[in-house]
Amino acid sequence: TYTLKSGVTSSNKRTSVPEGSAYSTTLKGVSGSDTVTVKMGGTTVSGAYSNGKVTIDSVTGNIVITVA
Repeated sequence: TYTLKSGVTSSNKRTSVPEGSAYSTTLKGVSGSDTVTVKMGGTTVSGAYSNGKVTIDSVTGNIVITVA
């Protein structure tokens, strides 16, 4: 699930990822003052966002990416 502020886009348009698979996406339009939060299974995934890219090595639950 994506909650992206106006002007921010994601390169990955997939709506599902098999459990245990890797997931990545590039976020374009994120500014330095934006807050990017990545949660999986309701828990914040520390370090999943860096330099415009979200990377999760092994998916174990629903992913929610928020840019505000």
